[in-house]
Amino acid sequence: PGLSWRGRDGWTPIYDRLQTRRVAMVLAALEAALVPAKMEAVSIKEALTTEHLLPQTWKEDAWPLPPNVSREEATADRQRVLHTFGNLTLVNKKLNPALSNSAWPVKRSAIQKYSVLALNKPICQEEAWTEAVIRRRGEELFRVALCIWPGPAARVTEAGFAAKAA
Repeated sequence: PGLSWRGRDGWTPIYDRLQTRRVAMVLAALEAALVPAKMEAVSIKEALTTEHLLPQTWKEDAWPLPPNVSREEATADRQRVLHTFGNLTLVNKKLNPALSNSAWPVKRSAIQKYSVLALNKPICQEEAWTEAVIRRRGEELFRVALCIWPGPAARVTEAGFAAKAA
């Protein structure tokens, strides 16, 4: 089966369906599209790696579940957004292991300090990295992706976005 442009909760969980290098290629294309025209061109001379902002092996002490939802429902919701583009970014090979399973304030501070990517600038504005933030970022990245790769009109319309005339 083919991958859909967009699932019910934003982009379909993709990290475990595409090869890691292809996920990185999509994120790199999003990065290129997000660089403002007035910004200096930055040449990245090394391969970047994909980072899960909410870690794949999150621990509740560093990544607490929302208090107003049952633990089972909150965990299922978290697992749904974990491997979506809204939760993925690019960092260099030295920063990635330093971020690892760190709590959000630690990750945010390191990304803010060491990353020059336009893809990461809005991330650093977030006080908390929650499932709602991941969904919102996924929607924002999806809109950028539609500008890069306009999909078939029927699929785009199904995703809830107005189809552009070809």
